[in-house]
Amino acid sequence: MAGLSEHLVFFLLILTSVGIWLWSDALTVEVPYLVPFLPEGWRLGSYLVLMKGVSTCFLFLLPLFLAKGVIVACSICFTLGCLFSMSLIFSWDIIIYPPFAPNGLSIGFLGNAFMLMGLDSVRMTLIYMLATELFAEKFITAVLIGDALGGLFASGVSYVQGYKQFAPQSLNSSLVEPLLSHNDSSTHGLSTNFVFGPQDAIIAIAALFCICFISFVLVVWNQKRDANIAIPNSLRRKKYTSESTPLVRSSASALANTAMALPADVEDNWEPDEKEDKDDTQLIENESSEVEVIYGERQQKTLYFIWFLASGSIFTLMPAFHSFSSIPYSQTCFILSVSGWSLAFPCTAVFAHYFRIRKVGRMLGVAVFHIMLCLCLLYISSQSPNPPLKDSWIGEVIVVCLWALQGSSGFYMFSVASYSLREVDERAVKWGSVCAQLGDVAGAAISFSLVNFTHLFNDS
Repeated sequence: MAGLSEHLVFFLLILTSVGIWLWSDALTVEVPYLVPFLPEGWRLGSYLVLMKGVSTCFLFLLPLFLAKGVIVACSICFTLGCLFSMSLIFSWDIIIYPPFAPNGLSIGFLGNAFMLMGLDSVRMTLIYMLATELFAEKFITAVLIGDALGGLFASGVSYVQGYKQFAPQSLNSSLVEPLLSHNDSSTHGLSTNFVFGPQDAIIAIAALFCICFISFVLVVWNQKRDANIAIPNSLRRKKYTSESTPLVRSSASALANTAMALPADVEDNWEPDEKEDKDDTQLIENESSEVEVIYGERQQKTLYFIWFLASGSIFTLMPAFHSFSSIPYSQTCFILSVSGWSLAFPCTAVFAHYFRIRKVGRMLGVAVFHIMLCLCLLYISSQSPNPPLKDSWIGEVIVVCLWALQGSSGFYMFSVASYSLREVDERAVKWGSVCAQLGDVAGAAISFSLVNFTHLFNDS
């Protein structure tokens, strides 16, 4: 029986990789549609980023997952993801009333979100390990494409779900009569007039995730079958080097793959060739002769700080303030702000790949611009429910653009810092990954505390 064609394997690997960060992306862009139904209301985003920050602890379980090998570990991770996906479908609206949350706590949604986002961070590492171990380096591109498509699909579902909010009559009414004037406390002043509800959106995401799992099974089956016959040169695994380890994406925990140990079977058989390494280095220097690629200790520390800042601000700090900065203008503004912000990540990833800043000083300039955007959004959020230009369409446009720029500038810093540290050495990448994870945790702690333990941000 003939194996799958190379093009089909490439496509299946893309489809498998869509599941890397699918749930983390989808749950974030689904917040505007969950706020009217869950008791946390406008503060739901702060609870979600807290779950995301705490879920980085799942990376400590990575050795446990890898006990039986990377393929078995991926299988377990996908299986658990499918189980918690099913759990989320049927329990997203389960609410409990503990003493510390008299208005209710969405234990069904937050509990499953914690597990799904934690599994995302582990699965990201495992899939890159799998791709490095089984495929030639060009197939890493398939993983990168799939990674970006997951965010695009989640944003697409969000746009379709809120289509009724974008209709001309909805837009006109939202500009004249702000949503808060409806005074419907049961839905936190928000409309529930969506094309389909949160449960249907969760079902769509869960179905796609299951398809990703099936693609993974087919890819592994095909590679195992070829291993018993003859692996084509185009699919044959090359010698493992630190350059084979990709650096991508959107969560500090996503970069933990760079700190992983060599697969056991590769580590045992790999012997460094000093002459070959010297030639590779010379080649890199020749190709990059017109750009600065050597970073001193002070510059490396600056890159660590940039990675810390970017990861913390875009993934766990600022998302908690989406609702406070945009809902007072209109629900349309809320939906567009969140989905546009999420859509900026994959678009920026492509831009950063072709247009990189290599000078650390210039990167600091981008960091200053990013911080100014964050401060503007925090100021608008602190003025809720009466922010500047509340009754004008200009205010809505400004907020949507600010969020798109905040996501783009932050992810650009994140991507460029990861590329730059990769050029230093693997040790620099490991320390950078640690800084990024600390940024996630710090951002989650700060945003949750500001939203829930101070009176700076109000929803009524």
